[in-house]
Amino acid sequence: MSAIALQAVAGPYMWNEQWSSAVQRIAQGTPPQVVSSVKWLEDELELNALHNPGSRQGSGNEKAAVSQRTALSAALGGRVDVGAMSTISGVKATYLLAVAFLEIIRFISNGGILNGDTSGGTSFTASRSAFSCAFEYLKTPNLMPAVSQCLTAMVHRAFETAVSCVQEDRITKTGDEAVIRESTLSAHACFLINSMSQREEHIRDIAVKLLVQLREKFPQVLWNSSCLDSLLFFVENETTSAVNDPAWEAAVRSLYQKNVREWTVESLSYAPCTTQGLLQEKLCKANTWQKAQHTTDVVSLLSEIRIGTGKNDCWTGIRTANIPAVMASAAAASGANLKLSEAFILEVLSTGIVSATVKSNYAGEIAGMRRLYNSMGGFQSAAPQQGFGGGLQRLISGAFSQPQQTEDEAFNEVSISKFVRLLQQFVNSAEKGGELDKSQFRETCCQATALLLSNQGSDRKSNVKGFSQLLRLLCWCPAYIATPDAMETGVFIWTWLVSAAPQWGSLVLAELVDAWLWTIDTKRGLFASDWKYSGPTAKLRPHLSAGEPEELPDINPVDQIIAHRLWLGFFIDRFV
Repeated sequence: MSAIALQAVAGPYMWNEQWSSAVQRIAQGTPPQVVSSVKWLEDELELNALHNPGSRQGSGNEKAAVSQRTALSAALGGRVDVGAMSTISGVKATYLLAVAFLEIIRFISNGGILNGDTSGGTSFTASRSAFSCAFEYLKTPNLMPAVSQCLTAMVHRAFETAVSCVQEDRITKTGDEAVIRESTLSAHACFLINSMSQREEHIRDIAVKLLVQLREKFPQVLWNSSCLDSLLFFVENETTSAVNDPAWEAAVRSLYQKNVREWTVESLSYAPCTTQGLLQEKLCKANTWQKAQHTTDVVSLLSEIRIGTGKNDCWTGIRTANIPAVMASAAAASGANLKLSEAFILEVLSTGIVSATVKSNYAGEIAGMRRLYNSMGGFQSAAPQQGFGGGLQRLISGAFSQPQQTEDEAFNEVSISKFVRLLQQFVNSAEKGGELDKSQFRETCCQATALLLSNQGSDRKSNVKGFSQLLRLLCWCPAYIATPDAMETGVFIWTWLVSAAPQWGSLVLAELVDAWLWTIDTKRGLFASDWKYSGPTAKLRPHLSAGEPEELPDINPVDQIIAHRLWLGFFIDRFV
């Protein structure tokens, strides 16, 4: 044993690339090397006897044991001193050293994602996290304190390795590789969330500590939909065990409640608009839950969370929620009917439940209209359509002249025609200086959004241009009308779209960026540069210079600036 030097994995004999790759593949396919205390005792007696043939109960070579303990301490990053390992024999130290190397190598490969190549997909489940192997060692019963300390240090060391790999990828990888990186983070976070329901208290404590560190280093996991699902729903799945253990259930529920509060508050501090949209989606999902107890738990937790812009409501540090424009946009995203003011308090639960109910109602309206249309066999398309149906052909230039249409496709065609026409009417009215009917505009936009979302799972290729036009109008209309009321509706439906259909996020944001650039080109709102309508000179100009007095523009530039403020808050929430 003493003849085995560590130069095989360090120093001048470092692995070359091929050797390292082969070792990583072996580590990926190696199961956790968990053994029982009895098995450890049997193996130790046998190995000691082999090392010291003079005695079946030989104690082994103490010098070799010290060497292995030193190597183990180094492998664990110095988290455990060599002196604290005095009760660990050379055999146990060798075993723990092998375990440490195995689990650390597991995280070096594929970012800690198990079961092969990660390039084939971009969504990883919690079970594919390498933490599922590392945590197996912590479940071994009756571990001596020194061994338990080493295994705990091994988990922390593996976590540091995972963080280091992801941070390096964050600098060097973009595009699809960046998506894989975010999915890797999500898998690790979801596993740690699920581990908070383990029966062993020390495992729950470790999971919470690592989860807190993960969200501090990578705040984006806070508004990751999969992570939020795991956090809100894992107790429902995990505490329904056949084993009746009220103490364990109470401990897990208490831990869950504490972390839901912290997670939600932290998420709101970084991205209040995004978080509002996600929470509303989860509340919509809660309407389908069969078990009332878990729904009550979530509702009671969210009822205690409030955010605001008052002097006492600011978060410490650099947080986007400390920006008034972001909080104003968050109020719009929540669906709250609030006038912009210097300070307000937003109750997450009350606004979230109301808005989730509103969204569910609009989705129900579209589903009901679709069922009614289908039950009537659809509208007869043999005769030329007039008015409602004919407007489609004029507005979308025959994009849907399919030889055969299903009833769903026909319903989509008619509905798209209706909403495109209505949205264009709002734009035409705004161009002529007409006053916006806030409630009618909001209802139309919400119904159109519900129609789009009702088709997000469809693989049909028909009506693509129509849906694209409708999505574009939903992005551009609030920006074109540019009033505070229109922009509040815009922020609400944009948040709804990107929360309910994340795959459309890049499309929505691309359209909004184009619309923003258009306001720069046309000098609207914040980018208005004509001084003659600005400030006191707008009224005093006839007395200051010769010429006829000029009337104020049809659209109040102040309203456009306030609308831009809401829009800017939405962008800051998404991009900062």
